[in-house]
Amino acid sequence: MGNNPQGQLNSAAAEGNLQQVEELIAARCDPNEHAGFFMTPLHWAARNGHVEVVRKIVELRADIEKPCSSIGMRAIHFAAEQNHRGVLILLSELRADMGAKDDPSKRNVVSRLFVAGSSQPRSAADFEMYPNLFGGRADFSTSALLTAQCRAFETSNFKREYDALLPQSGPFRIDLDGLKSAAEGVVRDFATAMPQAGIDAGKQADFIQRLEADCMKFMTVVKQAQGYSHVSMNVVQAGWQQIEAIANGTAVTIVEESEDSYQVTFEGKFAWAKKCNFERVPEPVEVTVERAWTCLAECEGIEFCHMVNHLLCQDELVKNAAIFVRALNTFCVTGAGRGPNLRPAKWPDSGRVYRAGGMPVVHRNFFRRGVTYRAPRVVPASFEYQEFFAKRAARRPPDAVEPIKWTIILPSSKECRQANYVTNRADGLKDEKEFLFAAYSVFKVASVEWSPRPDEQPHEICLEVPVDNRDKQPEYLAIAPWC
Repeated sequence: MGNNPQGQLNSAAAEGNLQQVEELIAARCDPNEHAGFFMTPLHWAARNGHVEVVRKIVELRADIEKPCSSIGMRAIHFAAEQNHRGVLILLSELRADMGAKDDPSKRNVVSRLFVAGSSQPRSAADFEMYPNLFGGRADFSTSALLTAQCRAFETSNFKREYDALLPQSGPFRIDLDGLKSAAEGVVRDFATAMPQAGIDAGKQADFIQRLEADCMKFMTVVKQAQGYSHVSMNVVQAGWQQIEAIANGTAVTIVEESEDSYQVTFEGKFAWAKKCNFERVPEPVEVTVERAWTCLAECEGIEFCHMVNHLLCQDELVKNAAIFVRALNTFCVTGAGRGPNLRPAKWPDSGRVYRAGGMPVVHRNFFRRGVTYRAPRVVPASFEYQEFFAKRAARRPPDAVEPIKWTIILPSSKECRQANYVTNRADGLKDEKEFLFAAYSVFKVASVEWSPRPDEQPHEICLEVPVDNRDKQPEYLAIAPWC
């Protein structure tokens, strides 16, 4: 690192020579000077795990947040990448910014705790070495690091594919052909990811045809007649509201038909008009994608929504799933029925929605009070708790899956911009009074009650949700191993 005093200071810090570090700084060497691979003495000490040298350099006014001049890594990043427990705990106690990202790779402490050059995290035992590392100051918690499957949203394949779909200007748009192509891709990707399901090309094609039959619907709308932008309508009978015209594209419902006319209803009003003033067109994408999500059709016992969620959780073959989710978010996030505050079309009186099912025992350690995480799945939740779905899990092999009740506490403002009320369902499905949360929504564990006899009384996890996934919700939050 050089024979000049500044180079000697860096060498001493890298070697853990505390006495020499003190002497050189006392001789006016700058503890914040970049030298030797563009790193400061603090960077070298943190990288090599010298706790006392790190402590002393910070005491002598080293800038704890100063980045490396070449790649932007800070002391916490160097320590995390080398898995130096003591240095990380010390830097946390010294109030280092545990959520800081480096530049240009934009990786944080969680990312740096992954094995260098690999997408696989260190073992659970490694993460358990940090019981008080983040002290609740960062937006992810200690328990989010205790699972060997801990991944961060910012480094997920889904985020990369999802972001690539964002147009340079204006909102995301997709037509029905694009949606169908994405659905075909989801089924094909699932068959590849789950070869044991036995879904060959013929079964894939048949399943897509059934999906299309159940979900691709047409509607009657007003069309332009005789060059005018509005269509004149005749009042059905005296006493009803006078209707002079309806704008083109207005969706109506036909209630009666004569030889050349229709009686239609719209917005609670009734009127007659010539048949030539109407046309049949496919429903909008945001309606069709909602129907596709709720479709009951199965392929080898597996519904389409389960295929999407499986791919989201695996985070490998996610390109087509990301396209479908982008389309689904035209319903979940910006869908019809929302007012100016983007509130869901309906809201439960209790301010809560529920899920019921089973959870593998191995994931218990992740869900602790205070943990904030992202759920990779599209999460459905009902206005009413249906214990049947939780009790059904009790019939599975013991010690594998346990019944669990999820209670999701909605914002008191009645705003929830990442969820919407399901209104357009596929054929054969009644109104289940259901919310749908967008993929990778943010949840925070408010409380956990582990039942001593879950087969009789399911475990219960209460979750809180923010008003908006994007509002102060960092991308480095851990991804839940189950949701």
